[in-house]
Amino acid sequence: MLYLLSSLALAGTFTDAPGALQGDFSIKNDFLLTQDNLYQSDNFVGSRKMMDDHVNFVVLFGILDFMSIKANFPVGFQSVEFKDTTQMQFNPLEDIGTYLGTPEGEDYKISGSGLEGVELSLHFYPFHKKIFNNRGDTGNWNIGILYRAPDNTNFFSPSESGKRGSGVGAQGFGLENSFSKRRKHLEPYLQLKALKSATWNGSIRTDSGTTLVKSAEFSPANTVDIRGGSEFFLWEDVALASYVTLDLFGEYHYRSFQEIPSGIYLPYPLDVKLDSIITQTELISFQGGIGTNLQINSIYGMSIAGKVGYTSPQQIENIYPTNTIGSFQWGVFTEFKIRYRTTAS
Repeated sequence: MLYLLSSLALAGTFTDAPGALQGDFSIKNDFLLTQDNLYQSDNFVGSRKMMDDHVNFVVLFGILDFMSIKANFPVGFQSVEFKDTTQMQFNPLEDIGTYLGTPEGEDYKISGSGLEGVELSLHFYPFHKKIFNNRGDTGNWNIGILYRAPDNTNFFSPSESGKRGSGVGAQGFGLENSFSKRRKHLEPYLQLKALKSATWNGSIRTDSGTTLVKSAEFSPANTVDIRGGSEFFLWEDVALASYVTLDLFGEYHYRSFQEIPSGIYLPYPLDVKLDSIITQTELISFQGGIGTNLQINSIYGMSIAGKVGYTSPQQIENIYPTNTIGSFQWGVFTEFKIRYRTTAS
């Protein structure tokens, strides 16, 4: 009996499958703070702090043992804060804007919040120890096909009342893939999420809501997120499906170039260019983290993790010779989960 429960119960925190007519409800909070400095021709021209805080309400329901659907309702809080900056002025000799030799500017902050595009995904478990225990599968594999719905509110353009939303506003299509394999008290895992954003037409507005361009084509970045790590089982009670794990992980994040309105991630851009769509270069970041996962019983579970990392340099807007140096990131992740199961699995 104990062996049977062992094969059914602990499938790993990151690759668990609910089974037919069972499911999960979870509340996830993912907070990330990025701090960097702005430079022009190796001269410091300001500092920047970017905050991304997302609360996700996630429902996962098993249609069949090997297939489930998931709906994610993300509420975002985003901000970009500038400090110790100089003002930008037009340099007629080079026909560009410059921060060099210009007066100091006041500190200011751009922020937005709201419901982002709802994510719907379909998940399959072709090789999963819990579902196909009779054929001897030793790993857990979760493959997901993802669709993100468009949203009228976004961070790139305020509404006519001057309020910014959160997120990119565009629909997207992607894949999710996770794999883990239990070896005694150790379960290595790998997660991959790739998301392609569609282009969309939106209005370019000032922070006060004044419309500069009624319709412009926005092209948000495509993203690839990879997380690899291992859970160390510190304690477990197989019969009650309870455990405590230590989670050590590393993350890689890639964001492709994107075309968005000028003046969001760069301080004091030229007024004559505020109606322009600019290009940001690619961005790569690495983080390392540690966390813990607690499954109280077959119903209630929770997780908490912290991470620190580094972001690659970036040219913020292609029309200005300003780039970032010295980017530092830190973040905190929490999750509370309620699982409905017909067995202690």
